[in-house]
Amino acid sequence: MYSTIPTNPATIPTSAITPTTPASTPEVTGFNVKRPVWQQEGLGFTVDREIYEPIEALLLASANWGVYKSPLGSNLSNVETDIPYYFQDTGLYGVYRDFDNQFLGAIGNSFKLVQNVDGFEWFRPFLDGKHAYIESAGTLRHGEIVWVIARLTANSCLDVIPGDAVEQRLLLTLCHNTRRSPQATFINTRATCQNVLGQANHRSRSNATLMKMRQTKSIAGQMTKVAEKIDLARRHFTGDVEAYRQLARTRLSYSQMRGLLMQLFESPLSQQKEKDGRLELMYPTLESYKPARLILEALDKLDTLQSPYVTGTGWALYNAIAHYETYLAKDTRRGSQLTKLEAQLEALWFVSKTNVLNSALDLILNN
Repeated sequence: MYSTIPTNPATIPTSAITPTTPASTPEVTGFNVKRPVWQQEGLGFTVDREIYEPIEALLLASANWGVYKSPLGSNLSNVETDIPYYFQDTGLYGVYRDFDNQFLGAIGNSFKLVQNVDGFEWFRPFLDGKHAYIESAGTLRHGEIVWVIARLTANSCLDVIPGDAVEQRLLLTLCHNTRRSPQATFINTRATCQNVLGQANHRSRSNATLMKMRQTKSIAGQMTKVAEKIDLARRHFTGDVEAYRQLARTRLSYSQMRGLLMQLFESPLSQQKEKDGRLELMYPTLESYKPARLILEALDKLDTLQSPYVTGTGWALYNAIAHYETYLAKDTRRGSQLTKLEAQLEALWFVSKTNVLNSALDLILNN
């Protein structure tokens, strides 16, 4: 990788952003500005200044490499990789990292690659206008996923109750393994624990996703449209925080919290199975359904850590649910517990998780 950051990275042509091959390829790379954005495990390092130059962030994140595609099942010159047998001769293309030919995923012929440098450069209008700075960036799974988080410079941190703030950020993700098209999303997180939170009025906000961008040659033009929505996102954020304040004002007994969880998980709790020729509930108690049990455990744990003004409120219950969705829910693709960083990012990418958070918010607010 680059040993020093150029004095004026913006003058570097894209073709010059070519890393040297490292001795080993880390699964996770990245950096944070001043303090960790996420409660991550083993993510890169911390820098002591705000980053307003996209190429500098690219270098700090060790994402200064490109990707290319090549037909799977063919004889690839100078490529040494284990291609899964079920990809052989299927008409699919493999995505490879350019400096070491690392296999990242399989795509169809119409899928247009987006280079890392273009993803970072997408932030330039925000950064040049000092509307935001890049707060954290990195790669996951040996480069399959590249992510960038920008912190807005105005009205991006508001208190729910004194000392318990919610922060708004802008997240961009590039998935070279085809799991998701590039997308930019405004996100809300609780400052004290970095729980990913749902959003009020989400049905009229397209789940707050600014753009699920199709990877086509016109993507650069699509990306510029995001700038038009930043003021709207700030207004939405103010509305979100007011909804969280309403949760904090809502007193709930433990039995009421259990009742709300039973409503939230009504579908799985009503599932039946046949045993000895008769039907019985698959989950006869709330605790027998693992997500609900983990949420109740998180509720007890969080009550010992947070303000007594939070304990026994809708805000406490909601954050127990958010804690589960952010940190404890399993990745169904791999069937294993994620690192904290992966879990937080996955909670943002997958609609099923954000739907739970939004449904829980609606349910408690309407209690």
